Amino acid sequence: TCALPISLAGANAILGNATLTGDLSFTSNGILLQSTGSVLAVAGDVTLNGGASNVEVVLTGSSIGGNLILTGDTLIVTTSGAVSLGNVTAATDFTLTTTGAVTDAGTVSVGGLTNIDAGTGSIVLDAAGSAYTGAITLAGANVAFTNSVATAFDGITATGTLSINSQGTAITDNGAINATGTTTINSGAASTILDDIGSTFGTLNLTGTSVAVTDAGAVDLGTVSVTNLTIIAGGAITDSGVLTITGATDLTASGYSITLNSSTSTFTGTLGLVGTNIDVTANGAIDFGTVTANGNLNIVANGAITDTGAVVVTGNTVMNAGTNAI
Repeated sequence: TCALPISLAGANAILGNATLTGDLSFTSNGILLQSTGSVLAVAGDVTLNGGASNVEVVLTGSSIGGNLILTGDTLIVTTSGAVSLGNVTAATDFTLTTTGAVTDAGTVSVGGLTNIDAGTGSIVLDAAGSAYTGAITLAGANVAFTNSVATAFDGITATGTLSINSQGTAITDNGAINATGTTTINSGAASTILDDIGSTFGTLNLTGTSVAVTDAGAVDLGTVSVTNLTIIAGGAITDSGVLTITGATDLTASGYSITLNSSTSTFTGTLGLVGTNIDVTANGAIDFGTVTANGNLNIVANGAITDTGAVVVTGNTVMNAGTNAI
């Protein structure tokens, strides 16, 4: 047990049972810090600077009361419990595996791949200045992630809610994103393209320019404010919020229904629809793109109803434009 800050220099440190009421600092050209089989309890910050070399931390069963501050080439951290990241700089890859919540108190800069697994804990990485340049993999309960550069996901598993804010940079995926709860995606003045066929989302709140989302199951649209919207669903498409689309809208729910009945939604550009029974309400005009309804088509518009594409309906068609033209 020690109350003073401890500073170590050297390549490796294998620690036995230790309790530090202060900080732990370790600087070397490459670091391996282990407390496997022992318990290391640090009340303050742990700062590990590996220079241009790798840093690996194995602190299973240990705890860090302060922030984990890391610098190196490849950073690998395996620990248990909550982790608060201070300033982290990884020239290449950053891997963090733990069993508790992961948060940030500083900025994180990763030049390569990022892989963060919080187990049943939540992930809240919301520092505006963080930059995750390579592909990102996240796993946790509720997941909230902010990035300042173009954001590419290799995969996400969120057993709770999912929130992504790319601060005006593009969002893409290279693997499946599976979120059980409400999913909020904000790419600001940039596009979002999430087209992996294995992805599943809870209610979708979307903000961006051109936004395209593929879901292996049903899609419930919450608050949507985008330029162009493309949705491909492996189930029904519904809305529980207001949709504001200033450009083209294309919704595909082959073999399933589409029901958009918010009376304040607006579809300024063309509206393309593919489904069985289709029911759409709009607080404005509707201009149909290509529409295929393998069932009934029911449209209520607070404006004119027109078409620029073919409309094919196998069942009944009901259109209500109020005092406006059809």
